[in-house]
Formats: sequence, structure tokens, C-alpha cells
Amino acid sequence: MAKTNSEVEHALSLLKKGNDQSATKVFKKILKEDASEPIALEFFAVKEIKNKNFKNAIDLLKRALKSNNCRASALFQMGHALRDSGNILDSEKFYSQYFSISGDYKAAITYADILIKLSRFNKTIQILNQIELKYPKNIKILSLKSLAYKKISNDALAIKLKKDIIQLNDLSAEETLIKSGALLDLGLIDESLKTSQHNLNCLYGEELISIINNYEYFKQPIIYGSMPNEAENNPLVLVSCDVNYYQKYFKKLIYSLKKNSKTTDIHVHLISKEEPNLSLFDLKNNSLTWEIDKCISNVKFASRRYTLMPMFLKKLNRSIIVLDIDSLVKKDIEKAIKDLPEFDVAMYSRTNEIYINQKTAAGICIFSNSAKSIRIAEAIASYILYFEEKKVDKWFIDQMALMVIQRLYYNHSDLNIINLPKYFLDWDIYRSESIIWTSKGDNKYLPFERV
Repeated sequence: MAKTNSEVEHALSLLKKGNDQSATKVFKKILKEDASEPIALEFFAVKEIKNKNFKNAIDLLKRALKSNNCRASALFQMGHALRDSGNILDSEKFYSQYFSISGDYKAAITYADILIKLSRFNKTIQILNQIELKYPKNIKILSLKSLAYKKISNDALAIKLKKDIIQLNDLSAEETLIKSGALLDLGLIDESLKTSQHNLNCLYGEELISIINNYEYFKQPIIYGSMPNEAENNPLVLVSCDVNYYQKYFKKLIYSLKKNSKTTDIHVHLISKEEPNLSLFDLKNNSLTWEIDKCISNVKFASRRYTLMPMFLKKLNRSIIVLDIDSLVKKDIEKAIKDLPEFDVAMYSRTNEIYINQKTAAGICIFSNSAKSIRIAEAIASYILYFEEKKVDKWFIDQMALMVIQRLYYNHSDLNIINLPKYFLDWDIYRSESIIWTSKGDNKYLPFERV
């Protein structure tokens, strides 16, 4: 036992010095000698979480937590593994235990975020009030409290806290995105975009109007392959990705689509550095286009579906549903669309988000194929193409384009942009009634067994 403790201390010392490789070797040696050593198990569980192998992480942490010598931090890591695998309800139990032991800032913020997802708003406020005594004027505490108060209809206090937030200065890049989110919630749209323009792709004011009304002037990529059948009028799912993501996720997406929304077609647009080998693609009678981009940007993989949208809408006589390729369709999406009120474009607003770049989800957006939906699609595409042509497109450009255009056209009586109901998209709790599941991780058939 003394030898094991000494080796654990040595491994932790190596880890503290940033020598992960040597620490890994020592922890492997420890587990060979004692397969139940909790700190070594926790170490490898953290690696599995980073690699999105959540089931392995959960199994390792279960073993670690059986030991009397297990550190409290294993509870926190179990919360992460469960949260990121979709078991939000189970993760709350472990975050609660860890916060009751540590009482620290990071534990409080993470726990509060989970409580908000579970609609436990009074408990959220209680936890944040506890930690605020140690961290007054903390932007995350203020923003989460404001959100919780809004959810319990205490609008006056929610607005007061947001006004406190926008007075804060000397913020980090992350904190600036929160401040911008508060400005946006207060209706100060241009100021919110100015505040975050160094971190995100932001257009506002006269420049925004000029850019989005000039779609025809932007250069479009050369498109190869086969377009969807123009004679069909049923809704079409559109995804864009690279070859790796196609091979990793398409089979799961198409399987879920054919199982749960049988009459819905899908079109895949690939971005590749060279012409793809079409023999590798089993499309199940669906269509595929591609473009060749020698200077490929990861940002384009997701945003390209929006810049191509005007072309697809004009060529086809059908509504188009933008999805992430790593989604699962869990219900009949066509039936769900028919149950919606009339719209030109349907977007998904994330009402529980405090960051400006997370206010509107890009993982689902539905275009009705009305003339007005084409106008909105051209505005979104122009926003993205403007930054793409300047070669300054950044992560979240599609979310920012959707959010800005949604708010710009919100009061236009001739343009009908609606918010999709919450049940359309699920990325955390995986509710049985949800239409689309999407996830941060690799395993799309979640949730795992209960802990």
C-alpha cells in the first residue's frame, strides 16, 4: 500500500508538471499492480471523457467510486461523463454530491447549469446565492441567476441583473460573450455585436443591411454531383460535411431517418480537397453533391449548407430541413412540420443560453420554400459568404448569421420566422418526445444505462 501511494504521488507530480506521457506510464503500472486504485482509474476516465468515450469513462469511475480512498473529484468527473453522454438527470446527483463536499466556484457553476437544464430554478438561485458571497460581481453567477429569475417570471430582477452585467469591464473572451448575450437580451443588438466583434463574425447597422442585400455578388463554389429529384415535393434533409464525418455518422443518420420518418429524403454535400471516390458512398438512393477546396476550413463543413440553401430552394419545389450530420431522427419529422403554424423559416432559439453565440442553434433550421424563405436564406448566406470571402470566417459563424437575421427580421410583418418548439431538438436530456437528437459525443445511441 505504501509503495502504491508513493507511485500515485509521483504520477500526480508528473501530471502537475505537464508531463502527461510519463504520468500515463506510471498510472498504467499502478493499475497492473492494483486494478482498483481509484486515482489511477479516475485519471484514465478523464482521458476517456476527453476522447468522448463516455461509456468507458463511466465504467472506470464506477470502479473508482467503490473505493474508500477515492477522491471527491471522481464525483465531478462522473457528472461530466453522464452529462456529456446525455444522462443529465443522473449527472445532477453526482454534481450535487461534489458541490456539497467542495463548495467551490467551478462546482457551483456546473451544478447550476445542470439545474437550469432540469428546470429547477429555485434550487439554482439558492446554489448561486451561496457562492456569490465568495465571488461578488461574477458575470457567470449574475447571468445564470438572471436566467433562473426570468424562468420563474421575476422579470424585474432578471433585468436588473442583466443591467449589472453590462456594466462589467476588463473581461476575458468568454466573459465578453456573456456580456454580449446580456446586451442582446436587453434589446441592445448593435451594441451586443460591437462588444463581441473581435471574438466572433459580427455584422450590424448599415453594413449588415448592405451585405445581406447583395447575395448575387458573392462567388459560389463549383458544385459537382447529382441534385435531388426536382419532381418530388416532400421535405428534404440537407447536411454538409467532409468525407470523415460522412463515414462516421451518415449510416446512423440515414438509418434513423428511414426508421422514423420514412418518406423524408436526404441530400449530402461534401467538401473535399480532391474528387471523392463515389464507390465509398452508400447513399441508399439519396443524392450527393461535392465541391473541391484545396484550402479547406473546418468552419465550412457546417456553414456550407446555409450558403447553398438559396440555390437548393430555387431548384426544388420542397421545404428543406438543415440538420447536423451527427444527428438522429427519432420521430416523423414531416408530421411534426405539418403540425407547426404557417412559416417562411423556422429556427430554434436556445432560451437557456447566456452566450451570444449560442442563442440560436444551427443544428436545425427549416425553410418552407416560399419566396420569402428564399429572401431570408439569401440574407443568411450573404452574412456567411462575406466573412468567407475575406477569409476571416470563425467558429459559430452559422449560429451568428441565423441569430442576427432572425432578430433583424423579427418585426417584419411580411417575413414569418417562427421559433421551433423545444421538442424539435434535444442535445442534453434525450427526451423520448424529441424529434431530433444531437450530441457532443460519438455515441449517438444514448442514453446509457442508469448509474
